[in-house]
Order: sequence, then C-alpha cells, then structure tokens
Amino acid sequence: MNSIDIIDGDDYNPFECVNRLRSAMQHPNLDQLVLSEIEMDANVIKSLLDLLRSGRKWEALYIHFCNGDLAAAIESVLALTNVYKIEIAGNLTFQCIETLSNALIRNNSLVELALLVKLNQCNVDILIQGVV
Repeated sequence: MNSIDIIDGDDYNPFECVNRLRSAMQHPNLDQLVLSEIEMDANVIKSLLDLLRSGRKWEALYIHFCNGDLAAAIESVLALTNVYKIEIAGNLTFQCIETLSNALIRNNSLVELALLVKLNQCNVDILIQGVV
C-alpha cells in the first residue's frame, strides 16, 4: 500500500477525518495521499501536517474540492520540504490563490504543482507573479 484516500463527501465528521489521518501513520510505505471533500479545520490541518512530517518522502498530495481554511492548509503544506508534487482541484478563493503564490516563493522542494481550477484573469496574474 503506497496511497491512501480520505474522502468524506457530505458526511463530514471532523473526528473521523483526524482519526483516518492518524491511522495512516501506521502504514510506513505510504507516499501518496488523497484528500477529497474534507473540511480543513485546525484539527484536520494539524493531523495532516503530523502525517506529512512522519519521516517519509511524499511523492504526491492531492487536495480535491476541500473546504474550510484551505489557504492555511496550502501554506502549511508548502512550508514542508518532503512533499514533491501537489495537485489542488476545486474552487479556490482569491485568498487561496494569493497564499499559494506567496508560499511558492518560499518553497524550494516542490517539483510539480497541478491546479485543476477555474481562475479569473486577476488570479492568474497573482499566481504568475508568485512563480516568477
């Protein structure tokens, strides 16, 4: 097993998501993580960071259609140096795009970033400025 999917959909239970993230630490061969339709609250973000910091290299992190404090989650994940690919899908707010832009400037380990979102021209300009 090298990948785990944590999907909550409409039945979001913050404790269940946190427990799934904590139990994922028991699988030493994990190198990919998919979070889909998760409400990113402070406890979920902390558990996610604990898992990502658990002493392994993460080939890919997929954050799809997550809500809550997504900007804080993105900023925290991009501060790590052991995640090499991040794919973000969904409707990103202006704040998320701005946070992503600023966090990319400080990150020197990310090899690939995939965005599967609709961006208006203003957001694209901010993102491009952050990458340059």
